[in-house]
Amino acid sequence: MFYVCVVYLPPENSTRAVNVHEFMETLMTHIYTIPQGNLFYLCGDFNSRCSDFSDSIEGIDCLPERDIVDFQTNGYGNIFCDFLIDVNCCILNGRKILTNDFTFVSTRGSSVVDYCILPYEMLDSFNSFSVTRATTIIQSLGEPGEPGRYDLRKIVPDHSLLTWNMCLYFPIEDQVSKNKDKNQTVTKIKYDTKSLPENWLIGDSIVTEINRVILQLEQSEASQQNIDKMYENFVSVLKTEMSEKLSSKEIRISNAFNNKARKCKKPWWNSELTMLWNDVCKAEKNWNKCRLSNKKRELRHIFVQKRKLFDRGVQRSKRQYWHSMQEELINSQGNPKEFWRKIGRIGVGSERQNTIPMEIKLNDGSICDDKDIVINKWKYDFKEMLNKNSDTSISNEIENCNSDIICDEILDGEITSSEVYNVVKISKCGKSPGVDDIPVELYKNPTALNALIRVFNICYNSGKVPAMWNKCIITPIPKSSTADPRDPMSYRGISLAPVAYKLYCGVLNARLTGKLTDLEVINDEQNGFRKSRSTIDHLSTLTTIIETRKLCKLSTFCAFVDFKKAYDWVNQSPPPSYDSIYGQLKEARHTTDGNVSFAKKGFTIIIGSTICTILLVLFLSIPIACIVIGSLYLHDCPAQRYIPIYLIVAGAFSLVKDLSSLLQKCKAKRTEEEQEGGAPTNFFDGLVGCFLFAWFICGNVWIYSTHNHFSTNSTKPDFCEPVLFYFSFWLLNATYILIGISCLLCCCGVSFACCAKDD
Repeated sequence: MFYVCVVYLPPENSTRAVNVHEFMETLMTHIYTIPQGNLFYLCGDFNSRCSDFSDSIEGIDCLPERDIVDFQTNGYGNIFCDFLIDVNCCILNGRKILTNDFTFVSTRGSSVVDYCILPYEMLDSFNSFSVTRATTIIQSLGEPGEPGRYDLRKIVPDHSLLTWNMCLYFPIEDQVSKNKDKNQTVTKIKYDTKSLPENWLIGDSIVTEINRVILQLEQSEASQQNIDKMYENFVSVLKTEMSEKLSSKEIRISNAFNNKARKCKKPWWNSELTMLWNDVCKAEKNWNKCRLSNKKRELRHIFVQKRKLFDRGVQRSKRQYWHSMQEELINSQGNPKEFWRKIGRIGVGSERQNTIPMEIKLNDGSICDDKDIVINKWKYDFKEMLNKNSDTSISNEIENCNSDIICDEILDGEITSSEVYNVVKISKCGKSPGVDDIPVELYKNPTALNALIRVFNICYNSGKVPAMWNKCIITPIPKSSTADPRDPMSYRGISLAPVAYKLYCGVLNARLTGKLTDLEVINDEQNGFRKSRSTIDHLSTLTTIIETRKLCKLSTFCAFVDFKKAYDWVNQSPPPSYDSIYGQLKEARHTTDGNVSFAKKGFTIIIGSTICTILLVLFLSIPIACIVIGSLYLHDCPAQRYIPIYLIVAGAFSLVKDLSSLLQKCKAKRTEEEQEGGAPTNFFDGLVGCFLFAWFICGNVWIYSTHNHFSTNSTKPDFCEPVLFYFSFWLLNATYILIGISCLLCCCGVSFACCAKDD
């Protein structure tokens, strides 16, 4: 059943004013009499301006922020928000909005006093909240040719129209099938691994059986089928030993709903709340069973009072718990491990989604509770997410790779007992096992440890792992208390892998981590996901930068990049290369056969580098300066009239060549046609380059022959403007200097690369 309540609270300080506390108490009483589990919402004119007051307990109730348009308050605002917290309801205004506006508009002013109120859990079922002013509605009723048909001053009401969409689901359950599902139970055996017996995996029979299973594979071909069979037999032997020597208990998992509401696992629950809740249940039971009208009215009043006391106790307990958590977090700042452990125990909003509903929302918006469809939907969504970038070509490329194989004594050696022992030693006990139901405690034994070493070496040498290791139990954890619980992507899948597989990965990770550390491949600035490193140093540096810029009254912009499903949608293609010029030259030296080919490839790398492109852009100013100076002093050098002509022609052709080269580089970068680091050179660029080389030789003859043979007196026949001449003279000198420096740097780079190859 669905309840809709319409509310009107007279304005404050009016002739119709009522006691607001009594009004809220009465309204709370009506809400409490709504049967438990039934949906409801309230709407109406509350005449309460609550501005940005919170309608929930921050830190406990995780709700989206409201879009606020009215920042004024009145005497009812605080009382109204406290009432919402007491009844676990929130304001829909400003959330899930299409348009948000004032709900009361008159000549006296505008305000927000009309609200839609609903329980926290129903917030996801409401959307498209909109506020439409009355003037907008009336104007839309007029004919196109009669814009002034209605006198808006006489007929326009003060209050606006509030609209929203609701998507409610009322399941129709078949009682027969419901009872059938309740009777379906699944049994599971749970073994006590906290205290293993002294004879665990000790005995000639069990040791001989384990050796026989593994030895049979060691003496045969390590095919995928044989490895799977070996591991299945190994797990079967361990389970037989568990059933014979470990104490166990049978756990029944049923689809029935138990009624143990008093055994509450909420962290803020206490014994006082248990007593209050028992009183509420007792009062409700007496009220429902009573058949006398007078007595029933009295019992209803008692139930409402008990429920009020219980809800107030809940809110008080929530606040006390939250404040105590804050104090504990402040006191544990010196211990980062304890600090983050307390953060994980808080469980913000976790009490709102204790169970996952056996239903999904289809693409058309309808709700489906068919078990097969629901399970297939979950399977399909997680399969699409976890295999987003699966590419078989990459694995085929790796399998077909027969060259450039790197041999390393550490990485290629047999897995030793010390490696496995170190990984098993640091493994935490009490963790959930995978699909093989073998917990880590059972491997902390010499017999099991020796068996693991042999199994790991078979897998490492063959490059194959048991098929059981590829299966995980995915436990969905809600990402947010406000997300749609019927959407599988609203959950974070935590995979429970087999313990043997996790130990094997730990051995490989230890090897790779040690090798990368020795090679110094990982950037020293990276602190995340590294042992004995902490990101606190980076956070401290960032905080210092922000504080310093604040003192200097400078703006600071910080970008936080959060990639959606970053670990699930990893691109499996090879990462791009960002090597330096020296690194590219070093690689070119290793890949080329002779000095001539290396010199050619090295010159191509330097010309096609980003630095060369930037210098090319900067050098565009030099041809422009040549054109300007040559044009200004075109007739001011009788001593050698070709000098200004040389500057104009050289500047013009150099500008054309530079622009052409820049366009070629940009086009090659954009279309990814550039190969070996350099852009292709066309015939036009080559022709212009040849002309500029010949023109440069002519400029050398004209300028250097005039040096010390011209006068600065404009009346003499050998006059030449000093600005014109010395600009041309030093332009030639700078060209020779740059050529010399470039040759020196190239020789140094080639020498370093040759030395690196010899090493």
